[in-house]
Order: sequence, then C-alpha cells, then structure tokens
Amino acid sequence: LTAYPVHIKLDTGMHRLGFEEYEVDGLTELLQQTAVFQVQSVFSHLVASGDSRHDEFTNQQAESFERMAEKIAAVTGQKFIKHISNTSGIARFPHLQMGMVRLGIGMYGVDSNPVMQEQLRTVATLKTTVAQIKHIKKGETVGYNRQGVVYRDSVIATVRIGYADGYRRELGNGKGYMYINGGLAPVIGNVCMDMTMIDITDIAAKEEDEVIVFGESLPVTKLASWAGTIEYEILTNISQRVRRVYFEE
Repeated sequence: LTAYPVHIKLDTGMHRLGFEEYEVDGLTELLQQTAVFQVQSVFSHLVASGDSRHDEFTNQQAESFERMAEKIAAVTGQKFIKHISNTSGIARFPHLQMGMVRLGIGMYGVDSNPVMQEQLRTVATLKTTVAQIKHIKKGETVGYNRQGVVYRDSVIATVRIGYADGYRRELGNGKGYMYINGGLAPVIGNVCMDMTMIDITDIAAKEEDEVIVFGESLPVTKLASWAGTIEYEILTNISQRVRRVYFEE
C-alpha cells in the first residue's frame, strides 16, 4: 500500500481534535519514514471567527496553522490543499480562504454576522398543519400538568409536531411561537411528544391550515433565541421521522 490519501487535522486552538504545534515534528518524521501516506489536505478549525471580540485569536490561529502547514510541506515535499475557513470565516477573513473553504450553516441561510445574514436566503422551512381546533373557556388549562392557563375565552390549535420531531420543550409555555395565516401564535402549555398547542385566539384559522415552525416568515434564529440555544442545534435536532422534501431550481 502506497500513497494512501489522508487529510491531516491541526489543532490551532479549538483543542478538540488534531495535532498540536509541538507534535508536528513527530508527525513529519512519521510521514518521512513511510511512503504509505499521501497528504491530500491539511486543515484546522476556527474557534470564534464570527465574534469580533476574538479576532486577534483568530489571526493567531491562522499564523499557527501556516507555520505547521509550511513545515509539513517542507519536510515531506508533498503538495496539498490548505483550508481553515468556516461560514463566518469566509465573510470576515477573506484572506484565509486559501485553497478551499468549508461552508456549513451558511448553506442553510444562517450566519452569526448580522450584515451577512441580510444577504443570505432562507433555504430550509419546517412546517406542519393544524390537527384540531378547540374553544377553551377562561380559567381552564391546556396540556400536561395544567401548565397552560387560559386567562380569557380562547381558541387553541393543536398542531402536528412535538419534541419527538425535534421541537424543543423549552419552547413551551409562551416562550416559542409559530407562524400561521400571517400571525405569530404563542405556544401554550407544555410541548408534547407528538403535538403542540398554540393560541390562535386573534388569528383566523381552520383545521388543516399550514403552520410554519421556522422558515422565511419565522427565522430559525428566532427559535434558537427563544430556546436559549444555537441555530445548529435546532436544525440538527429535527428527527428522521420528519419528512424531507427537496426542491431544485
């Protein structure tokens, strides 16, 4: 076996995976001693490229990466691609685009930089429908443990999504909203496994109407903020039982 293609991860400050700078000499020595490996790329991961408070650290990461990559190239004599930029890095540090970039959450129209966010297009929508509508009297409760108290005569819609689908329980009891027929309807009561109830008292709606959980009319960034988490977690938590429909332009 010779010239087996490998990709080398360098740790420039994330401290999750990869070779640190003090380990590069041992790495290059190993690569010199065998013809088994052919380096295809050398890469690292920016820790906080979207946060201007850590720009100095980002530049330090880039300098460390260049030193390590140059040493690997010089000792092995191999040519390879270098890459370090993620979504935020692509926009905020164009000089670090190198041989390639790794566009992650940006493909879904999300960026931590507000300026860039305005230029991105929403490409992912999570939607469901109304299963049933109930008219609840003032003083009654909705959902498990009677957490959703109705303070006026209300119209409550039960929609087909729950925490088993990836809709977080933190969004219950008025913290989260869903978009239906031009209005935002607050979640009332606890999020259930397969269903969630929303208050549509001030919104005209009927059973089987479409409900947007997130999308162009309700950005996933809003859900993340309401749930006290990040957009990545909202997107990756959508369970496999949720049907995916892909559109190609």
